[in-house]
Amino acid sequence: RGRAAVSDGRATTRRAEAEVFAAVRAAALGDDASDTNGAAAAGRGSAESQSHARGGALEEAARLVSEDLILLRQEGDDAAVLCAATVCFSFGQLPRKLGQPVAAIHAPVPGFATSLRRPLDRIFARLRPDKGHWRANFEFRWSGDLLHPSLGGGGAAASSLDDAKGELGAAPATHPNGEAPSMRDAWLRAEYQTLRRLPESGHILFTVDTYTDPLAAVLRHAPAASALLSRVKALSEPFAAYKGLAPDQRAELVALLREAAA
Repeated sequence: RGRAAVSDGRATTRRAEAEVFAAVRAAALGDDASDTNGAAAAGRGSAESQSHARGGALEEAARLVSEDLILLRQEGDDAAVLCAATVCFSFGQLPRKLGQPVAAIHAPVPGFATSLRRPLDRIFARLRPDKGHWRANFEFRWSGDLLHPSLGGGGAAASSLDDAKGELGAAPATHPNGEAPSMRDAWLRAEYQTLRRLPESGHILFTVDTYTDPLAAVLRHAPAASALLSRVKALSEPFAAYKGLAPDQRAELVALLREAAA
């Protein structure tokens, strides 16, 4: 599968990557996680020996799980910045995001500065190794491709993440059968995200597990349609557009979900 990876190469970042590798290996392969120090030390050695051939400890960890893995460095009261990542599904333009504060990365999100930044800051302040945070996110696309658009099509992984690829695509001009496109043909893309502070390095591990299903599948399940209907109705106009819904598409989707939920 296509994969994009970046790292700032700092010694502290490499140690945090090795810490992630040790923890993921212990969970995925059933290593004895009770010996935390031993597992971490073994992970460091394994990561160092393999990074020359396969691209680094974080990439090695990502090969063992389905999630995209992102490392954030936060020192004292400073803003958390992206210091390493390996992604296939969740977002593109990765080189541009390296070294950027979380607030800058989320700047395109409608209402982030006014409504979302402070809650996120509070979440980061409360993160501990034994107390993480999770949330779900969703958007709509006209393709069921799981691979992020900036990593697929016309060259797949060779596509550059420095260009404008990877944003939500416009609806096709016509349906394959010649009719106008309908929201029934859209795909629901869901992300399950977690945040946890690493016990040794203090870095923050952000994971994103991505799924995609045809909206038609949701419409066949009344409880799922009802839950999605509540979320879609609660979106502001700018946020709906950010999630891939033009006003007329949102109206059509609400009607479809209301009928399916009845």
